[in-house]
Amino acid sequence: MHLAEPPALSISERQMIDLIGDQLRYHRFARPAGRLFGFAIVTGQAFTSQQAEEALGMSAGSVSSGLKPLLDMRLLRRVDVRGDRRHHYVHDETALDRMLEGSIVAMERHRAQIHQRLRSVTRPGAAKRIERLCRMSEIIGETMQEAARRFSSEHDDQS
Repeated sequence: MHLAEPPALSISERQMIDLIGDQLRYHRFARPAGRLFGFAIVTGQAFTSQQAEEALGMSAGSVSSGLKPLLDMRLLRRVDVRGDRRHHYVHDETALDRMLEGSIVAMERHRAQIHQRLRSVTRPGAAKRIERLCRMSEIIGETMQEAARRFSSEHDDQS
């Protein structure tokens, strides 16, 4: 892979990166990780830590701590660039599918745990409220599964 210098970011691209950073906070990622993920998606190019620092105005520590969970979750992957020994990172095209699937699995697991312990809660009215919470979670899970099917088929259509 040949390294191209990431383009200078426009104001609208910076705003989009910040919005993506905020969005990933809902998935329990720190804002620096979200901004790095946004940077990878917006530029579509391999980048080094130093390039991300410069482009996003982030410290070396923020970039380093932001990259770790993205690599652990395989949202970014390391790539080799001929003639350059530095680590380079790129967005993994299947990352969003995996993120959505992971959210669905986690939600189902938590709902099952709540439902399993439901009978141990004896406070008046608690069971009814907990059942309602489980039903809401079930509906959200079904919606997420449908979204995953649609999202996956759209990705397959674009390939």
